Amino acid sequence: MIREQLLSPTPVDLRAFLMRALRTRDCLVQVGGLAEVSYHGRAASTAEVGSYLVMIKRDGSLQIHAPKGVKPMNWQPKTDEITVVLEEEQCVLLASRRSPAELVRVTFLEVQIA
Repeated sequence: MIREQLLSPTPVDLRAFLMRALRTRDCLVQVGGLAEVSYHGRAASTAEVGSYLVMIKRDGSLQIHAPKGVKPMNWQPKTDEITVVLEEEQCVLLASRRSPAELVRVTFLEVQIA
């Protein structure tokens, strides 16, 4: 069942959508569009700007899928904290874990669907 869907949301609307979903954590959240992804933890990596599907599951785990391949290009098991902020007129998702210390940062540049 689709609870809520946004087509081409503004960064402000996307942030509000994500905050509502993260507050209840009672549904699967998907955001698809142009984004940049970086990871800092046991290693460091940055995915070039591209089309990605970001999924946040009810248990707080995060998966980021590229246009090709079955496995996610980046993932984080159950997170300790997921926050959403506005930076330079962009919606930014920050998913962190304390042990091991990890941070996945997704900067949404142009969202087609949420």
